[in-house]
Amino acid sequence: MAYKNGDLTNSLLPTLDQMRKYIRSANNIDRRYRDPRGLMSTLQRMLQVDLNLLGLVQTRKLAVLGYDYTIAMPEGITPTPEEEKRLQEMKLRFVKSRMSSLFNAIMNGRLFGMSATRLIWKNTPLGTMVTKKERYSLTDLDFDLLTDDGLDHLNTDTNTQIYSRKPLDPETHILIRFNPLDGIEENFVGSFMRTNLIYSWIKYYDYFNWAKGNEKFADPMVWAQYRQGAQKEEVAAVVDGLEKLGTDSRAAFSDDVKLQLLESVRSGSVSAHKELVDTIKTEQAISILGQTLTSEVSDKGSFAAAKVHNFVRADIMWGDLLALQEALSEQYIVQDYLKNYGEPASAFPVFRFNTDETEDTEANARVLAEVKSMDPKFPLLKKEVYRRIGYTVPQEGEDTV
Repeated sequence: MAYKNGDLTNSLLPTLDQMRKYIRSANNIDRRYRDPRGLMSTLQRMLQVDLNLLGLVQTRKLAVLGYDYTIAMPEGITPTPEEEKRLQEMKLRFVKSRMSSLFNAIMNGRLFGMSATRLIWKNTPLGTMVTKKERYSLTDLDFDLLTDDGLDHLNTDTNTQIYSRKPLDPETHILIRFNPLDGIEENFVGSFMRTNLIYSWIKYYDYFNWAKGNEKFADPMVWAQYRQGAQKEEVAAVVDGLEKLGTDSRAAFSDDVKLQLLESVRSGSVSAHKELVDTIKTEQAISILGQTLTSEVSDKGSFAAAKVHNFVRADIMWGDLLALQEALSEQYIVQDYLKNYGEPASAFPVFRFNTDETEDTEANARVLAEVKSMDPKFPLLKKEVYRRIGYTVPQEGEDTV
C-alpha cells in the first residue's frame, strides 16, 4: 500500500529538522533502520511547490521525448528477411502496448534516482505483448543494497506505516536506478532532485518571510521630530497623531513637528528576496540542464558563450537518450524477443532513437569535401557518408539521379 507522510498533511514541505531526519534515515546503510520514504515523499512535493524547477524538469524531458524511434538490429548486423519480418512485428507490438508512455517514467528515474514499472504480458493475436503497465510510487522504492543496480519494493502497512522490503524482479519490471554521484557516494538516493532540495526549501520558506515583510512594510514607516524640551503631554499628542495617521490616514500636527518617511527597509527586503531567488534559479538550471541560457536571456554574453552552453546541454541530452535506449533494449526488447521467438540466431534487436536530425548536414558536407580534396582516396563508409549528409543509401532497383 502507499506510504503516507504525516508531516506533510498540513504543509507542502517539511521543516528543516524533519528534512534532516529524512536524509539521515535515507542514508542509513543498515536495512533494518533505513527508510527513504520521507525523503522521496518530499522530493515528489517539490515540483508542486517550485514552478521554476518544474519548468526545468519539463524542458529536460521534452528534449528527448520528441525524437522518433525504431527497433532495429545492432549496428553492423544486416537483418535477414525473417529478422526483418520480426522487427516489423515487434514495432507493432511496441506501438499497441503504448510503451512510449514509459519514457516519462524512465526520465523520472534519472531525475529522482529510481523508478519502476511492472510489465504484464499476455498472449494476443499479435503475439505475446504487454497489455498492462503498473507504475510504482517513488515512496514504494529504495536502492537494493545487496546489488549494484537492483531496486527493492517497500510495501507499507496502511495502519502502522511500517514497511516490508522485497527485491523487484528485473525480468518483469523496467527498473531505473541512477546516481549522479556514482563512485563518490554510492548510497545517494534522490539524484538531481535531492541536490535541489535545499534550494527549493529555502525559496519556499523565504516567500512566506517576504510576504510577512510586505505586510509590515507595505506602507512607509512614518516618524516625527519634536522640539527639544517638549512636555510629556506634547510628546503624547505627537504619538497619538502617528497612531491616528496609521489607522485613519489623517492627523493634525503643530508646525514645529516634522514628519519623515522611512522606506529603505521595504526596498531592501524586495532587493534581497529577488537576489536570493535569482541565485537559486541559476543554480537549479545548472543542476538540471547544465546551463542557464534556456531559462534566462541576458544582455551579457556572446554567441560563443551560447554555443558552449548548448554543447553542455547536448551532452546531458545524449546521456538521457542513451539511458532510455539501454533501458528499453535490455529490459523490454530482450523480453519481447524471447517470449515470441526464443534465442536469436545472431543478436537481440535494440531500441534506438533516430537522432539524424541533430546532425549539421551542411557542415558535414563541407568537412567531407575538404577531406576528399586533400586525399581523394581517403576511405569512408558509404552508408555513413550518406547518413552524415542527410541522404538515404539507394537500394538496388531504385531510381537515382
